[in-house]
Parts: sequence; C-alpha cells; structure tokens
Amino acid sequence: MLQLTTFRATHKKTMTPDQATSVDLALRHARVRENAQALATFGGMSTTSYVLWSSLPPTWSATAGAVAFGVRGFVFGTQAI
Repeated sequence: MLQLTTFRATHKKTMTPDQATSVDLALRHARVRENAQALATFGGMSTTSYVLWSSLPPTWSATAGAVAFGVRGFVFGTQAI
C-alpha cells in the first residue's frame, strides 16, 4: 500500500484519468485486504479481552485497569529510552 500511495503522490500530475482510476482502485483493494488481515489477526483477541473484562467484578476491573495502565506506561517509558 505504501508503494501505491507513493506512486500516486509522485506521478499525480502525469497520470491519465484511466491510470489515476486504476491506481485508486488498486489502493482501495489494498486497504480492504489490509483491514481484513487486521481483523483476522486482532478480532479474536478483542472478543477474548471483552469477555475477560466483563466477567470481573467492578472493583477488580478498576484495579486491573490501573495495573494495565501502569505496565503500559512502564513499557512505553522503557522503549522511549
């Protein structure tokens, strides 16, 4: 997809309308495939995560959320160094 967007940006003024349409269609198709792959990869994870979080008691959810936020902040800080 990056190659298509780069090509479109660098050749926008020299492309014929047919070529521009073809590039736009190819780009749209690439985006659809990329979104489908992301859904296939992360869709199952989101369902599992939702079921897990909704099964916890309210106080546990708040505590687990705070711990997860802290861990995420620590990891982000470590990666930034």
